[in-house]
Amino acid sequence: MGYWNRGDFVKRVVVGLIKFVITLCIFSAVFLVSVYLGYLYITPSSYVRLDCTPSVEFSLNTFDRVIKIKTGDEDTAGIGELKLYNMEITKAVQEAINVLASSGYISSNSSLIISVSNKDENKTSYLIGKLHEKIINDDENYEIQMVKMEYPLK
Repeated sequence: MGYWNRGDFVKRVVVGLIKFVITLCIFSAVFLVSVYLGYLYITPSSYVRLDCTPSVEFSLNTFDRVIKIKTGDEDTAGIGELKLYNMEITKAVQEAINVLASSGYISSNSSLIISVSNKDENKTSYLIGKLHEKIINDDENYEIQMVKMEYPLK
């Protein structure tokens, strides 16, 4: 007892270093995954345009969340005031249609064109199906057409 053994000391140092390296690797992996997910969250991957007067273009991230809204008319009161950022695209388009209708830009039986664009053809088809299911089936007041556009929208 109280005897200092050199072998035990080296063993403790090596075990401590191994634990430190494992902990460092875990924190590094968590950090890198967080950075990558953050990058995916802020980078536009899809575009959805609601073509009417004025037009509204939504930039979406990989998770189909609105990250940017561009309107074709500076006087589009209401669209800029809406809290559409980070909203799921079907809800955002429904909100935009409601605001445009209440502002008098579109009326019942108006014709609306929703354009969808993405690099991946499957993702474009998925978004069209998702919007078609939620928007067209729920909104019978407007004649809505879904259009697949070239990537990126111009």
